[in-house]
Amino acid sequence: MNMGTAFAVYATLREETGCPYTFPDETEAANGEAFNVVNGDVFRLQRIWGRIADLFGAEPAPFDDAVRRLGANVG
Repeated sequence: MNMGTAFAVYATLREETGCPYTFPDETEAANGEAFNVVNGDVFRLQRIWGRIADLFGAEPAPFDDAVRRLGANVG
């Protein structure tokens, strides 16, 4: 899957609905779990979220401790 396409769609939908570009946090069940890591590198989306927002001309909203799923975060 191409995460760039998902982020582009997400940014576009957030902008069109007037919603902030909020970070889609993980559920409690996923905390502390590693996904798609095969060579020991650690990738944290939260570290580059602001840069991704800049690419799409969106203003990143600060994390407010609310858990949001990416697919349920529109509107």
